[in-house]
Amino acid sequence: MNLRKMFEGRTPYFVRIDKNVSEVVKYMAERNIGAVSIFTPDNQLAGIFSERDVLKRVVAADKNPNETKVTEVMTSKVYAADSEENLDDCLKRMKLLNVRHLPVFKDGVQYLGLVSLRDLLLVGLTHKDAEIQQLSSYIYNTPI
Repeated sequence: MNLRKMFEGRTPYFVRIDKNVSEVVKYMAERNIGAVSIFTPDNQLAGIFSERDVLKRVVAADKNPNETKVTEVMTSKVYAADSEENLDDCLKRMKLLNVRHLPVFKDGVQYLGLVSLRDLLLVGLTHKDAEIQQLSSYIYNTPI
């Protein structure tokens, strides 16, 4: 399975770089998401802002979320994934890069959304559960 399949029917969430932290956090809360991609006005990926950034770079740093621009506290060193990338390869790359989120692009241009480590693990777990059920069914329903 590739990443493109995961994003079929999903809305790509993102915000522009001119927003303050408070605005971005509200956007994330309304959509029940833990991270969001940040884009420039000319649709270039500028970074990712996550719950972890809120805790470490805003709350722990005693910054005012209404006065702090998201660009000041976002993660700006971002790696991206291609929509045709295999889920297992993506998971391995995330582990190697020590990141929890990757923006996903189709053909390097069209933004599809943000994939999280949790998303990939849940898909993997779902497939493993299905395999276990098939094997159990085969073992217990096969005459000896």
